[in-house]
Amino acid sequence: MTIRAAFVQVLVLVAVGNLWADHPRGEGEVSRANQFFDDGAFRKLQTDQARALHANGSLVKASDLAKQLERKTVGLDLPEAATAVSPMSPRELYQKCRQSVFSLAEVRDCEGCGEIHVTPYGTGFAITADGVLLTNHHLIKALESSSRLVASTADGKTYPVVEVLASSEKDDVAAIRIDGSGFEPLQLSVDNFVGTRVSVINHPRGHLYSLSEGIVTRLFTQYSQRTMLISGEYAVGSSGAPVLDSSGKVLGMVAATSSLNDQMILRVCIPTQSLLEILTQSEPGAAQEMQDPLATERACLKATFAAFQQLLQLHQQGRISSEEMDERFATLHSIMMHAIERCPDDPVAKQYSKVAEFMRKQQRTQSGEQDAADQLPARRDSNPE
Repeated sequence: MTIRAAFVQVLVLVAVGNLWADHPRGEGEVSRANQFFDDGAFRKLQTDQARALHANGSLVKASDLAKQLERKTVGLDLPEAATAVSPMSPRELYQKCRQSVFSLAEVRDCEGCGEIHVTPYGTGFAITADGVLLTNHHLIKALESSSRLVASTADGKTYPVVEVLASSEKDDVAAIRIDGSGFEPLQLSVDNFVGTRVSVINHPRGHLYSLSEGIVTRLFTQYSQRTMLISGEYAVGSSGAPVLDSSGKVLGMVAATSSLNDQMILRVCIPTQSLLEILTQSEPGAAQEMQDPLATERACLKATFAAFQQLLQLHQQGRISSEEMDERFATLHSIMMHAIERCPDDPVAKQYSKVAEFMRKQQRTQSGEQDAADQLPARRDSNPE
């Protein structure tokens, strides 16, 4: 690192504290004196840090990242699902999840003026504490070969994107790694049913860290591709943003918009089921070439079983009705059985089979009790006493 670059980096790190001066990282509330996000201060921090990283050779060319788009899967240790997560208000969710959402920016050498230009480019979000983010495949592919890519947290701290770990052009998803650690990862959930309330933290046309709300309006497959539609608004610059449920879990990722003859805008998202296709569970230090060929199914089993456990808790707490419980269970059961067919010896599969059998016995018992109860009035009527 040159003396000039080091000096710039020090100035930037000192300035980071001024962006959210009244909101230290980790606190839940923003003071009234500083509840307005300073776009100008953020852009200056992002630009200064990106230029410093460029000067010390920390940035990776897009041409090198593009070559890594051929990688299909990556083994990761995803964070365990919390046993019980209470729904949050939109304000609480925004404060809790904002620091896990990144603003991506393209860094370009301008031949005309000789300056380093830093341009808002898209969105990403952390799924591990050690710097693995999810974003869209099309964002990486569309970069100019000589460009670089950086990712910034809400407090303005900027990190170089150094590697593409895995991607899928069909599903438009990429797992990238940034040179940093200590992040708050978001958890993935397959509990993305039609009607579920969702929130999106995104950067539409550079409007940094905007929050929009809506519901899941449709889930469908076409040509073997899963798609999720939502009613929450977003625009250019939001690609790669997380679609969150009320507990802050990721149900999908923003991908695109589509106009129906200027009568309706479809908000097209990638459901978590497709995100999991490129993510596989691995033991620490496991080699890429030694990955389990059924790792995707095992990851799906684990995520679905976690959603199943959360569903049971919601029902036990009286937060969903028995009818809604049955409807959601049927969907989860179908997903589980498909994965169990591929890997019946998985410990999660065996655990789920025991729980499912117990539930079936309970349903048969309850059904028998109901049948007996239905017959009681008839027996009373037939008894003259």
